[in-house]
Amino acid sequence: MTRRRLNLPLMLTWTLWNAMKHPPVDSPIFRRAAQRVQTFGRRAGITLVIALVVFYAVLLLSAHLLPALKQLFFVISLAIPAGLFLLIYGSIAYGTLWTSAVSVEIASERESGAFDLLCLSPPGPLGAAWALGTGCLNRDQALQRIADFQPVGSWRGPLLVGVLIIFVVLSSPEREERTVQILYLIALLPLFYFDYVQSAVMSILVGMSIPTIAPTRLDARLWASGAFLFLKISIYLLFAGAMLAVPRLFDALAGSEWYVQALLPPLYVALFYLFHEIIIDILWWLLARRLNAEAKHPDAALIRAIPALLPALDPPPPPPAPKSNTREVIIEL
Repeated sequence: MTRRRLNLPLMLTWTLWNAMKHPPVDSPIFRRAAQRVQTFGRRAGITLVIALVVFYAVLLLSAHLLPALKQLFFVISLAIPAGLFLLIYGSIAYGTLWTSAVSVEIASERESGAFDLLCLSPPGPLGAAWALGTGCLNRDQALQRIADFQPVGSWRGPLLVGVLIIFVVLSSPEREERTVQILYLIALLPLFYFDYVQSAVMSILVGMSIPTIAPTRLDARLWASGAFLFLKISIYLLFAGAMLAVPRLFDALAGSEWYVQALLPPLYVALFYLFHEIIIDILWWLLARRLNAEAKHPDAALIRAIPALLPALDPPPPPPAPKSNTREVIIEL
């Protein structure tokens, strides 16, 4: 099987992200997955709110009865919202949930025997799995709701960064140090956005891949969630190692001048994107190989499975011109 050919290198993330934003809404397989009722997110949200109210009530009562706990109450009151902020805005929480949901959706169809029938449809196995996965992510408009909630997807992110920049300008007297700090703050916006987009792409790829090897629905849920967490934590650890090694390398090669330090924020963003892109490229290749290994014309099968990828693939070579059986007759006058 030949590898998929994309016109631009390191752009598979945006190709798949565009396909996720333009799912096959006319496909009955997509509608089959998207129209199912999902109550897990609502129940989880209600349970979280009730648990927080009860927890804070008990904590406040304890601090009132025992004045020595007031400082502990203050610390916990700040730590919990910060932790929830990272959990909600971070990609691990919703990425794990999406990976689990997609894997369970496809594994359920496999257990019932319906997936084998869906694979006989014109899109083929890859198209059927993609329709089920995108249908699951678009159930109750979950993908759009998470996108609207992201700080970089609205005015909240730029406003927060703008306020922090004003604070840095007013508090930092040195212009060089101020410039570097502002660049770090600006780099947070693309960093959060790349984390959101690439985590969403990774979640659907892992969720589609695991059911091909998991024997049961429960195994698919556990294996998919574990695989996604392992990949994300590995990327974060690799990125943390790069953040420790790159400044030392720059100091050894070019010194610690402020203009050298100003190159670090965009370099960190590029490395963060690159680490995710490599994993996404490997996941896509493995998925296409698992679900489309017997295709004689893989590019044509890929376009048939996911039409939204058509602009990103190399155009197929033009068919040879048909040979004419008629003979030219030259009449000499």
